[in-house]
Amino acid sequence: MHPIQQKLLQLSKIRDLSKLSYREIGRQLADDGDVNARVHPQNAKYHLEQLIADGLLDESSRPVRKIEQVKNSLESVVMSLIRIPIVGSANCGPATIFANDKIEGYLEVSPILLKSKNYQDLFALRASGDSMNRAVIMSKNIDDGDFVVVDQSRKTPRDGECVVVIRDNAANIKRIYFDHEEEIIVLRSESTRDYSPIYVSPNDEWDGLISGTVIQVIKDRVPMRA
Repeated sequence: MHPIQQKLLQLSKIRDLSKLSYREIGRQLADDGDVNARVHPQNAKYHLEQLIADGLLDESSRPVRKIEQVKNSLESVVMSLIRIPIVGSANCGPATIFANDKIEGYLEVSPILLKSKNYQDLFALRASGDSMNRAVIMSKNIDDGDFVVVDQSRKTPRDGECVVVIRDNAANIKRIYFDHEEEIIVLRSESTRDYSPIYVSPNDEWDGLISGTVIQVIKDRVPMRA
């Protein structure tokens, strides 16, 4: 069996493939740590069709086609700063900070510095706590007070990515792992301190827990003048 087909079968145990696009499936099948890496959607579609033809997956496993929205031209913003809304703070430890979607301000960033061109889907949170101070996103760790940039369109993260999880009306930053053998989803802290992981069943309505994938960290090290 082709390696992509093996990964598709594993993925089907914890995700409803019909709710994902071929682009999302391809991203989750990629091997390396590059957040932009993916298996081409057409390759994902081909191997999925092979599994259906062989009777290893049901017909209902086919992704429902979504009409892709035409993206606005970015030419008008190339020479301007991108204003990313700051919607509050996210705990990196116990869930004590209330999560809300009220815009508290804007993070103005050069498009050259941003790791994503999905400007309309980005929001920022200020990290609070130390439970992710050993996590590395694009060569930068997440320290207390840093800004994390989140892509809210990426609510189907790949194994090992950092996500923003909403639980008990609070936002947490965790790294997500898919345990295919045990068929569970694990959300872990990466800290110099000991924090208990969160275990989620694929049968839970866990999709609503994730509000986006962390794509980069912006350090806030310059002290403010009085």
